[in-house]
Amino acid sequence: MSKLRFYRDDDNAPRAVGNDTESSALAQLLESDIQDDDVTCRELLERIHQAAHSDDLLTHTGNSFMLTLKQKNATIGILSLDSDKEITLGREKVVLALKNWLKFIS
Repeated sequence: MSKLRFYRDDDNAPRAVGNDTESSALAQLLESDIQDDDVTCRELLERIHQAAHSDDLLTHTGNSFMLTLKQKNATIGILSLDSDKEITLGREKVVLALKNWLKFIS
């Protein structure tokens, strides 16, 4: 997940930057929906862990995005009336990004 970079801005808010389509979508999800909330991040990681060996669909709806996880893939959808854009990526990339974000904000 070296394509994601984390930093704190002048107001000490956590920020993320990605340098390709997948990492940019993850960066936006982390910034807008997880933010500086380690509890939400831990809970989402726990839900993902519990659902890892299930065929069930796991969804997480945040402020700006809906994250949908299946057995091997994840989809990040933008919750905007004027956008139906979705980014599909590997489930493990999402898990790694969440773990790295949790380390960063904790």
